[in-house]
Amino acid sequence: MKLSGIPGTYDAIFSLGENCTPSLQLRKLNLRPFSGVFDWMVSELTDVNKVLENRFAGFMQLPNLKAIGMDYAGGNFLVMDKKYRLIAGHDFPERHNTIFNLSSYPEYRAKLDRRIYRTLHYMMHGRNLLFVRTDASFEEAQELERVLNKSISYDYRVLIINHVNYDVIEELDWPLEKICAVQCYSLNPASWETLLQDVKVR
Repeated sequence: MKLSGIPGTYDAIFSLGENCTPSLQLRKLNLRPFSGVFDWMVSELTDVNKVLENRFAGFMQLPNLKAIGMDYAGGNFLVMDKKYRLIAGHDFPERHNTIFNLSSYPEYRAKLDRRIYRTLHYMMHGRNLLFVRTDASFEEAQELERVLNKSISYDYRVLIINHVNYDVIEELDWPLEKICAVQCYSLNPASWETLLQDVKVR
């Protein structure tokens, strides 16, 4: 898909991660009226694909969680799902948890379940959805398209933004029907403004 296929009005827009950047930029552009499952997680798209294909079954269940470090600001534990390998970055504050006891898990679980329910609802009932992801290979994107084609009832688009150290936006021209891939300096808010300037959310 060409970049020209991305503009439009969507029922919902979801980040598919790699990190927090898509969520932050979507929020700045008023394109993120609610939180998604992958907003504040670190992930490889291969692992996100598995979560989506399994419809979140067993995702972030307490027996599979392990604290593996601290976030960059030092206030939250980085907590990995050992089954799916995704890492929650901002949901387990150090003041309420220890590396051996994630005592705030019940609150996190309730919040995550709301986000999962919302995501599955839109995948079933949303007429037009947009997913945004930073950093992915062609093979990962191809698998994502296969998974979403099985999971989404109506129409969708995916915008993949691969990071490079220069500001020019270049289309990658991947031969995928529903996915547009570009490369640019993804930490520059102006790049996001350009890419999403004609995107709206209902």
